[in-house]
Amino acid sequence: GKNIKAVDVSPAERGRKNDGEGPAYRSRFTARFAYDSFDPNAPTIIVVSLQDGQEIRFDADLSKVK
Repeated sequence: GKNIKAVDVSPAERGRKNDGEGPAYRSRFTARFAYDSFDPNAPTIIVVSLQDGQEIRFDADLSKVK
C-alpha cells in the first residue's frame, strides 16, 4: 500500500441540511493530486478524515476517469 496526500484541498463549503435518508448534513470540497504520484490502474481507496477524528473510506476505480 501507498498513502498519497493531496497537493491542494479547497475549503469545504458551508454544510447544508440533507433531505431524505443518509447523513443530516452535507458539504463539498475539492482535493487535487499530482497525477504522477499514483497509478490510476491500481486498486484505490479514498480516505476522508473528518474534524472529529472519524474517517470515511470510498473504493474508487480511477482507471475509468478520463
